[in-house]
Amino acid sequence: VGRQVAMMRLADLVAAFPRTSLNIELKVGDPRLLAGVLHILRDVPPQQVVLAAEHDAIMAQIEAAQAPFGLSMARGQLHRAVRQAFFGRPPCAFAGRAMQIPPRHRGLPLAGRRLLERMHAGGLEVHLWVIDDPKRAQRYLSRGVDGIMSDDPGALLEVVHAYRS
Repeated sequence: VGRQVAMMRLADLVAAFPRTSLNIELKVGDPRLLAGVLHILRDVPPQQVVLAAEHDAIMAQIEAAQAPFGLSMARGQLHRAVRQAFFGRPPCAFAGRAMQIPPRHRGLPLAGRRLLERMHAGGLEVHLWVIDDPKRAQRYLSRGVDGIMSDDPGALLEVVHAYRS
């Protein structure tokens, strides 16, 4: 707050960083927004993009568009998948490739080995948000999380580079 940070337009971001992976969350269920995002991403390799939406209705619109990009689970899908994992079952059927969760929810750990094993066994990636501390990031990467979202990605560069090598 009060930092006067300018935001890049998505089209400018894609042009400036053509090889960067993108995680794009749509927060409004306007079909024109989805159409505009898909138009901007038309030349981006599908493996570089994950489309996300917290709300099930918005995710249903994204799924209906049949975009070639990876999808993240919406809230209802997440609840079903986590419940399945805690009962020792494989995750429910899902058209996407990732679940994006906080490490803890209402005091309960979500990103434990059991959940990671179940999601990976079901072919899904697990991405955590929001991790800004390098030690925490390293701990979760060593557990097997597939991605970390951060408000301070620069603080995690060394950890991520070390983990990848």
